Amino acid sequence: MQLQITLKFSREELTRLLKASLFKRGGSALDNVTVTGSEDGTVSGYAYVRGNGKTLSVSLSHEVIESCVMEASAAEGKPLEPGSLKFTYQPGRGFGGGASVSAEAKPASQSASADSVSAPAGTIAFPGTCTVQFSPEELKELLKSAARKSGLEPTYASVSFSEKDSTASASISVKGGSVALNADEVKEALAEILADRGYTVVAGGFKYSYQNASFGGSGGTSVKVTVTGVPNRI
Repeated sequence: MQLQITLKFSREELTRLLKASLFKRGGSALDNVTVTGSEDGTVSGYAYVRGNGKTLSVSLSHEVIESCVMEASAAEGKPLEPGSLKFTYQPGRGFGGGASVSAEAKPASQSASADSVSAPAGTIAFPGTCTVQFSPEELKELLKSAARKSGLEPTYASVSFSEKDSTASASISVKGGSVALNADEVKEALAEILADRGYTVVAGGFKYSYQNASFGGSGGTSVKVTVTGVPNRI
């Protein structure tokens, strides 16, 4: 009988492998790379891109984390059997014992060479989809940047959220007049300006939400964008 080992990965090891893979994908400057687990066996995570006094939070999907762990393990000479990587959630226990996550996998039955990965200069390329969030003010600034790209001089932008179909339209005040954008035009304008800044936006990957103003903060329409790449600095 041929016995087969089961490889085990702690949260620290999963995080290390995730960071190693993202490093090769252009993410050497990513900060606070974190992996979290869920009771259903899925994982998620996040990482920060910082620069110019700003911070971009990238939400990492299960698909991305799983692919990165397998990539990095293979690069270290320990390829994993496809589909064998299973995550386990550990709930917190007692004082100071926060929730955690671990994993196990079978080594590949046949030796395999690690695929080389790379990213276009100035970007971080993910092996799957992630999401980034833009606040109401950031969304308005993106639309104003789109107006500047068209040679206009914007002074103010307002965004209207349609609860019925979860879309957004916009009005941009510019020198000499104004510009109105319907839902499709808003998506097109956002896709273009984000592409210019190094984001790889998934087709149709815009999800809007509206939040009422609260004490100490202003409300408005924000947008969550599904991407497969982000700039490595902002």
